Amino acid sequence: MKEHDELIELLLRTDEPDARRELNERLRNDPAAREVAARYLADEASLTLSLKTETIAGIVEDSSGVINTMDRPRVRTRTEIALRWAVGMAAGFAVLAGVLFSKLQQPDDPGHIMTITDLNGSLRWTGDGGRVVENLQEGQLLGGGTLETLASDSAAAVVFMDGSRVTLAGLSMITIADFGQKELRLHKGVFSANVNPQTKPMLVHTPTAVAEVLGTQFNLSAEPQSTELTVNGGRVRMTRLADGQSQEVSANHLAVASLDRRDPFEATKRPEQVNTWLSTLPWDQAYGEFIPGENGQPNALAATPMLWEPKPNEKHVLQIAVLKVATGDSPPTVLESASKFRVRGRAKNKGKIFIGFSTHHRNGGFAGKYVAPTEVASEPGELFEIEIPHLTDRIGDDSLVGGELR
Repeated sequence: MKEHDELIELLLRTDEPDARRELNERLRNDPAAREVAARYLADEASLTLSLKTETIAGIVEDSSGVINTMDRPRVRTRTEIALRWAVGMAAGFAVLAGVLFSKLQQPDDPGHIMTITDLNGSLRWTGDGGRVVENLQEGQLLGGGTLETLASDSAAAVVFMDGSRVTLAGLSMITIADFGQKELRLHKGVFSANVNPQTKPMLVHTPTAVAEVLGTQFNLSAEPQSTELTVNGGRVRMTRLADGQSQEVSANHLAVASLDRRDPFEATKRPEQVNTWLSTLPWDQAYGEFIPGENGQPNALAATPMLWEPKPNEKHVLQIAVLKVATGDSPPTVLESASKFRVRGRAKNKGKIFIGFSTHHRNGGFAGKYVAPTEVASEPGELFEIEIPHLTDRIGDDSLVGGELR
């Protein structure tokens, strides 16, 4: 295709100011061009990075020298271009990837679009043409890539150059890019975002929906079959992928977009906050094995294995069960000074268990994760009851809205 060839021609000429300006303009305004460029450059950069170099720029000492050695006839056929990609040009294109993306990002901070902060638990970052980093540092600058929070106690926030903030928590995975327009893909899990006013809307993709954000505070939860959006301030446009329907979701409203077109898709007012909550299984199940009650016994949720990686190269298998405290039509629960959790269950052995919960502020936004270690003194298989009092001693004075109990 002619446009495809022209784009590759521009990629080959990024050391020329005119070509670089034209390429930047096309990538800013044409999503299809961005996809083509990202695919070619990422493929070639990943191939070169398999040589175990520390960074793309470290492949050669003089990137301009590599670029200038390229033969650049003014007219190339698709066959010639394909041959060029196939014959020993991996290093040159890895350098081109670094040059191109540094030119497209913030001029005062080349190649970086955000800072990572508020790190907790096990995390993984994949960027820089496929490089994997598991020892992220507070305040580290990052370009585009994929962030994963790998355990139930994991959390991290990224702050864009304009001050917009996205917080990821729990077992979640998100891919982030910014070519003059922020574009996020939440593969799974939950995140909270405070988005400053945007000249072009931030796009958030999930397996079932696309959200367009101009400036607001919202929470988003993505599962393979559905996406739940809660808007706490401003307005978000949400499109259901199953049929292309769209909804404007305003402050204090929520919407759920599922893959089943028969399910209702409309913005509804968020339920009023309450002060008490009682689990209802299986609807509150988030992780674990549902066990239906028999002979008058209540339904139960059994803990199931989960791999926990507190540090790189350190792995443990934990038994975990997770309940969703407030989701969908369930009203959010406010934690106050006298609030307490009461947990009933059975354990196979005596010993210590950990009961944790995640929280959000009243007006939205991730507030933190908290863990309370407790002892099970009952005999194996006997019913135990654990009460966690004085929750505000752990979470501070500000009232918070419960998210998950695990």
